[in-house]
Amino acid sequence: MKRLFLLLLSASLLLASGKYLSSIALPKIKFIDLSTYECDDSCLQNYLQNEQYFSFLARLDPQKAKEFAPQYARLAKLFRLEPLVPPTSLTIDLVAHQRLRSLTTKLSKALLAYLLAQDADFELHTIIVPDDQSLSSAISPRHFSIVVATIHDRDDIASFPPSGTIFIPTLHRSIVPNAGSNILFGGIDYNAQLASLAPFMGESVAIFYLVDSPLSQAITDAFVQSNSSRVIRTYGLHIADKSAARFIRGNGFLRHASVLFNTPFIKPAMIASQLNYYNIQPPSKFSTQINLNEKFFAMLQPDVRRNFYFASIIDPLPARLDGFAALVGERLDFDWVGFATISGIDAGMGDTNGLTRILEPSFEDGQLRYHHHILRASPFNLQEIGAPRESGEGF
Repeated sequence: MKRLFLLLLSASLLLASGKYLSSIALPKIKFIDLSTYECDDSCLQNYLQNEQYFSFLARLDPQKAKEFAPQYARLAKLFRLEPLVPPTSLTIDLVAHQRLRSLTTKLSKALLAYLLAQDADFELHTIIVPDDQSLSSAISPRHFSIVVATIHDRDDIASFPPSGTIFIPTLHRSIVPNAGSNILFGGIDYNAQLASLAPFMGESVAIFYLVDSPLSQAITDAFVQSNSSRVIRTYGLHIADKSAARFIRGNGFLRHASVLFNTPFIKPAMIASQLNYYNIQPPSKFSTQINLNEKFFAMLQPDVRRNFYFASIIDPLPARLDGFAALVGERLDFDWVGFATISGIDAGMGDTNGLTRILEPSFEDGQLRYHHHILRASPFNLQEIGAPRESGEGF
């Protein structure tokens, strides 16, 4: 009985020992070279090939460190050694109005995934500005500022500080042509996306757009002007409209037309469902990036999704970045604003702050340039497709 009692007591002490942090510092590993002979590059390479890692670390000359940087970095993580070159600390401010707080939370997660994937030393500050105050009041010239702005903030953007790097992922530079040279943009060129979609459309095109949206009206007008040889019909909806039946019921033209949606995803989901209800199945349906999200597919039945074409700026993600995004609960393959945000950090800070470029988009004249992918929906998935065999007239 005594032996059993002592055994239980020892076990309880063992478990209890993990409750408190020890005041004793963790040990540091140092490798000391005791050899009197020189070790050149071939000598170091020989240690690596023979997996004599302790000898390699002991004999590595700091002046040769750059030549063996990848090998040292791998071993440094394994043995918890100090990096040869201290990491650059990045200070990033994410600035947005109160009304965009939910979007800012998503962007914070996207940035966190990217910075973790880069193994960067960083400080990320989220600054929420009251809706009635200027965004410029929260911008620090000393930090890399990511500003979540809308088209209504154009006048405010013109008054942003002339120093420091400011990146606006939500707007295209053409919307704010008078912006300072220190302001970078990551928004989508919707006209370019429509141009990439045009070759997949038939000779008859019908367009649904929002009458009370300047952007929707502008890109619709541009598409019509550039495709005047096609038989084009346009149907203007208002934001308050809860039905498009007046345009759909008995409309035989829509049975044979390619239907283009220049509206946010609530309206296309409604229109596509009503087309199905009135037994009108267009041969193909099209949308820019604005409707490419998980919620849109959740609102449509599998058959309604068929032959829905989307233009997307989102490139395939590196596995490490995709893994960290999943870890923080973010789907970057559907989140164009998140992809634009991390692409801006990658292109704007990667070359000058010790980061390794892992994404393709780069800045040209202050605007991120993307490759436009064409995705076609089947009832249960999305597939990227190449150029059509017979291209229609371009946009």
